[in-house]
Amino acid sequence: MSIVAINIVQKQPIYQAKGRILFKKNHAASSVLNVEVRNQLESLTSNSVINTQAEIIKSLPLARKTIDALHLSQTPEGLAGSISVINIDSTDIIEVAYKSEDPDEATKITNMVMENYINDHIELQRAEIKAAGEFVAEQLPKIEQQVVQAEKELRNFKEQNNIINLNLETDSIANYLATLNQEKLLVVADLSAVSAKVSDLQQLFGATDLNMTLNIGIVSGSPGVQEAFTSLREIQEKLALEQTRFLDDHPTIIDLKSKKAALEAILQKRIQQASIGQEWGADQVVDMSPQSLQDSLLRDLAAAETERSSLEQKLIALRELEAIYQRRAAQVPQLEQQQRELERQLQVYQSTYEILLKRLQELRVTENQTIGNAQIIESATTPQNPIGSGKTADLIRGGILGILLGGAIAWVLESADKSMKSVEDVKKILSYPPLGNIPRFPQIKKTNEGFIFLPSSAENLHEHIPAIVTQDESCSSVTEAFRTLHTNIRFLNLDNQLKTCVVSSSIPREGKSTIVANLGTVMAQQGRQVLIVDADMRRPVQHNIWKISNEVGLSNVLTSQNEFHSAVVEVSQNLAVLPAGVIPPNPLVLLDSSQMAILMNMWTQHYDFVIFDSPPLNITADATILSKMVNGLLFVVKIDTVDSYQLNRAKEIMEQSELNILGLVINSIPVSDSGYEYYEYYQTKQKAGVRN
Repeated sequence: MSIVAINIVQKQPIYQAKGRILFKKNHAASSVLNVEVRNQLESLTSNSVINTQAEIIKSLPLARKTIDALHLSQTPEGLAGSISVINIDSTDIIEVAYKSEDPDEATKITNMVMENYINDHIELQRAEIKAAGEFVAEQLPKIEQQVVQAEKELRNFKEQNNIINLNLETDSIANYLATLNQEKLLVVADLSAVSAKVSDLQQLFGATDLNMTLNIGIVSGSPGVQEAFTSLREIQEKLALEQTRFLDDHPTIIDLKSKKAALEAILQKRIQQASIGQEWGADQVVDMSPQSLQDSLLRDLAAAETERSSLEQKLIALRELEAIYQRRAAQVPQLEQQQRELERQLQVYQSTYEILLKRLQELRVTENQTIGNAQIIESATTPQNPIGSGKTADLIRGGILGILLGGAIAWVLESADKSMKSVEDVKKILSYPPLGNIPRFPQIKKTNEGFIFLPSSAENLHEHIPAIVTQDESCSSVTEAFRTLHTNIRFLNLDNQLKTCVVSSSIPREGKSTIVANLGTVMAQQGRQVLIVDADMRRPVQHNIWKISNEVGLSNVLTSQNEFHSAVVEVSQNLAVLPAGVIPPNPLVLLDSSQMAILMNMWTQHYDFVIFDSPPLNITADATILSKMVNGLLFVVKIDTVDSYQLNRAKEIMEQSELNILGLVINSIPVSDSGYEYYEYYQTKQKAGVRN
């Protein structure tokens, strides 16, 4: 009691300095990205921006900057653990506070933490804007070439199809076809009239065609033929008259008949002389006196026949022209569709080029601005009064504590070890569903004959290596435990298949990296295309597990130094590993970038499942950021390693950040408690039977 009282009396007062930061949305860089990536980035900021930024404020890099700026003697871990960040309910404001026995020190540290955060935040904004600008500048020449190619294709299309303006051409064709049809009707009417006239004239001459008519006219118009024809007609008339008076044997009748026969012979001879290549009879001769009537009729017939021939040729030409325009009219709809497609493609490229050019100009202007989406609205002021209830209250509490101390001392000694001893201890703190109980790994010895798994009590091992048990010992209880874990993950959500998850823990050395390697191996053995991404860019391990190079990896891809395909390593069938790469100065900036969101989208399309090995939750905000970008978080708890305080701290982070926790993986469980002791017994007996 007296010791407590002396301690309270001598205790220095504690002062707390507070400042406030306001957050607002600002997506200057992401505005030039595609819609899907913008939606992903929007979900990151709208749902968890406050919790994420709070973790950044308490991060070790920011603590180191504050220590260097103020020349503090504290460790980064100690300073980061003493900074408290509170989200003011229903606002976009957080309160940053620091406690110290020196009020001036509390004020300086609080303000320096906020200033360093704002400066880092602005640099991050600039980096994103610069990256977006470089992306746009890289795309502009490609889009410009597409514009030139689209213009060339449209020009070639118009030249090949003789197109000037299809809209005007369509109207012109319709009007011209109507005109052609009207003109064709007129020609048909004129042709009908002329044909009737020709037919009448041919009937007048007793002929059926033009050549016959002309020959009849020529023969009938011959003077010799007409003279013989007239004499014959006179004899015929006189003979007819005399036959009414005399009998046929009368000398007068006989004489007239003799003259008639002679005149008929003369007429036939003259007809043959006047005809053109045809045999004509006297009965076909037409009386064409007077001669002027014959000439007039022949001229009319020739003119009519010429006109008819001209009209027939004109009608043929009109029909051919009509067919040409009809074929062109039938082609126009297809040509219009092709032209619209080419014009639409050109318009898309031109619009994209103009938008990117405008964005590039905006980004170059924005890059030089110093305005981020976080602002200090209230700097910390030197506190005048210490926090707490005063020494009197402390004495009262000390007295009560002294009374209870004696009774509690034994319990305290028993409870000094807060580490988790069993699965039940873990369930008392975390209510998430347990997806896998991983037995304690056997020790491993590498010999010339392969890998030998020894009991946990084995000693003097020549060489220990990271245990990919699922690959090297397919019949062990550990392998079976990972298969069960894989099955439980697949059954989590059958409607919306899981494709990505982050694996993390409370603190280091809980086996999360080994869990990632073995889980990925089991998934690959089941025929799934799996990618393991080492997102722990602070203390990467996956390259050691798989014995691959770490010179090129995730950090190089995110900073655009290397392509993804050149960094990923195929370690076994269906299984690829992307190592962490060169350790960057601030991994959180890379993980919370637009490039990471783009890569995430590409990975989910290329692989069946992507597993991220991330830093522990209690150390950095990396796992919190990553968990917002994937389907959920797989939380690893190692028995006899993590204690209740550390586990409660991780639980608080997961609840504040509203992370989607897929479930728990309890690691390093004694085989006797894991439920796999009979499996080991069965496998041992089975192998013994094979040997026998």
